Amino acid sequence: MELYPSIFDLKSMKVKKYRLGQWLLVIGLISLMTIACGESLSSNSSSREMPASSSAKLVSHALGETRIPTEPQRIVVLHDTIILDPVIALGIKPIAATTYASEEGIAFRGLTAEQSEGIGILGSMEQPNLEKIAALKPGLIFATHHLHRQIYNQLSSIAPTVVIDHNQFDSFKDRFRYIAEILGKSDQANQVLTQYQTRVEQLRQAMGDQLNEVQVSVIHVYGEPLSTPAASHHISQIFSDIGLQRPPSQEGLLQEKNFSLEVLPEHDADILFIVKYPSSKAETILSNPIWQQLNAAQSGQVYEVSPERWGGAGGPIIANQILDDLFRYLVEQPF
Repeated sequence: MELYPSIFDLKSMKVKKYRLGQWLLVIGLISLMTIACGESLSSNSSSREMPASSSAKLVSHALGETRIPTEPQRIVVLHDTIILDPVIALGIKPIAATTYASEEGIAFRGLTAEQSEGIGILGSMEQPNLEKIAALKPGLIFATHHLHRQIYNQLSSIAPTVVIDHNQFDSFKDRFRYIAEILGKSDQANQVLTQYQTRVEQLRQAMGDQLNEVQVSVIHVYGEPLSTPAASHHISQIFSDIGLQRPPSQEGLLQEKNFSLEVLPEHDADILFIVKYPSSKAETILSNPIWQQLNAAQSGQVYEVSPERWGGAGGPIIANQILDDLFRYLVEQPF
C-alpha cells in the first residue's frame, strides 16, 4: 500500500482544485449580479413610494397599490369635482390643483372664492403641468383614471400617487368615504354625510304629498342630441335619496341616454330642469317651438340650472348646492 500519492495523483488533485476555484468564482459573480439586479428592480418598482413604517400605509387604487404617508401633507389634486370637492369638504386645502375652464373664469366648479383661495393652479385637468407639480414637492398626488392613467408613471416618479376611477363607486358618497379614509378623515366624512342626509329629510318633509305626485325630468343641452343622466350620475343619486319621481324614459338608465328633439315629449314631466351648457347650438335647440308644447313649459315649471353644479361627477359640496336649487324650485323655501 502506498503511503504517499503518486505524481499523477498530485497533478489530478491540482486540476480538481483549480476547476473548483473557477466554479466558486463564477458562482460568486452570479450572486453579486443577482443582488445588484434585484436592488435595481426594487428601486424602479417602488418609485417615490414611502418606505414601510408606522408613518406610512398601503393604499389600493385604480392602478394598483401605493404606499403613502399616514397623514399626507402638501396634497396636489388633478380634478375639481371628483376629488377637490371631497377634499375641501373634509376641511383640507390642497397646495395646488388643475382647473376646469379657467379661460371661462371657472377655475374649480362648485367652490366659492373663499374655498378656492390659496390653491395654486397646475394647468388644465386634461394637461397638468408636470414641471410645476414636481417643483412643489408634494407629499401626495390625487389623479383620475380617465384623464391621467397615461401619465401615472410620471406622476408616481414625483410623489406617491393615488388614481381614482369614479366609475368604480356606486355613489358620490362612497367615493367621498374612500377619499376620507385615505386622508384619515372618516369621522369628518360621516359628519358631512349626516348633514347632507338631514337636508334631504327636510326637503322630503317640505314637499309633503307632492313628493309622490309629481315627476321631475332632467335634460342636458349641449346641442343635439340631447341627453339625460344615468342612474349612477350624482343628480340621479340625489333624486333617489329624496325619492323624486322621474319620467319612465329616465328611470334606471345604465348609462347616459342620448335622444333627438323628435322624442323630447317622452321626457316631459311636471317639472323640467334644463342643464344648459354655453353653446350657440344649445341656444338654437332651446329656441325650437317643440319645447313650448311640453306640459312643464305650459305650466311654467321649466328651470335652467348651472352645468357646473348639475353637470359632471360631483362631491358633497356640489350635492348640497343642488339641494339648494331643489329647495328653491320645488318648495320655494329659502335656505
